[in-house]
Amino acid sequence: MPPFSGFWAKFYVFKAAIGAGLGVPAVIGLVGSVVAAYYYLRLIKVMWFDPAPGRTDAPRPRPAPSPSGWRSSPSPW
Repeated sequence: MPPFSGFWAKFYVFKAAIGAGLGVPAVIGLVGSVVAAYYYLRLIKVMWFDPAPGRTDAPRPRPAPSPSGWRSSPSPW
């Protein structure tokens, strides 16, 4: 992703490789980066943006706070 530092690091590495006459390894690295970005972005899409595949449990209600502040039992554990 262009605004992140990993993008700029790869950009300058590939630029230096092409400047040094290593075009084929730079293209191989670029293709590998594009494939990796596809898989990483797809994982983010599935986790955050796709609907759940089936029925999910409702969130459990939070227990009410105890009157003593920390615990309602006298046990120290």
